[in-house]
Amino acid sequence: MAGSWEPLLFRVRRDGSDSYTPTVAQRDAYLREHSPEMVARLKDLGVNFVMMHCYKGAGLATERESMADAVRFAGICRSAGLRVGVYNYSGAFLWEPLFQEVPHAADWVLLDENGKPRTYGRATYRYYWNRNHPGAQAFYKEVISFAVNEIKADLLHFDNYVVGPGRDVSSVMRFRRYLYDKFPPEQLKELGVNDVNTVQPH
Repeated sequence: MAGSWEPLLFRVRRDGSDSYTPTVAQRDAYLREHSPEMVARLKDLGVNFVMMHCYKGAGLATERESMADAVRFAGICRSAGLRVGVYNYSGAFLWEPLFQEVPHAADWVLLDENGKPRTYGRATYRYYWNRNHPGAQAFYKEVISFAVNEIKADLLHFDNYVVGPGRDVSSVMRFRRYLYDKFPPEQLKELGVNDVNTVQPH
């Protein structure tokens, strides 16, 4: 197996830039990595599976170029007899470009007990998202459809399943609905819950 599953724009931002615009050197290295020559070299080394990028969470329009690169590179790999797997973000999105492209994605952010976005550690340009939010799920189905139908990936990798529901509106509503559906009022009162609509998850 060989792998490099970060699109160019994310590599630029992760490496300390305040923007997502690559330098000439960064773009040249990225193009070499996605070349037939690279695939031939990997095959010579005995590689038969490549794990590559699909979508990182910056928005479908923002990542249009790198997603098209993924389609082309997957085709080169398959032509050489290599299987292809793809990384699909599933933990934290890149909120700076995503909110410009999809403003309502702000509703998908997981909030902590103080009402602040849950960030990906010190990477404050990445917010964890609520996988249970209906709008987020509808959006994510587009990503999966692209990976399956356009890239034709043999494997889909979903990363960062480490953060559960938060204090965002959707998470709180789902938790209250669960309590209401699961427990009769008498049992809730025994647990100290007089009004489900005032309960906050911990």
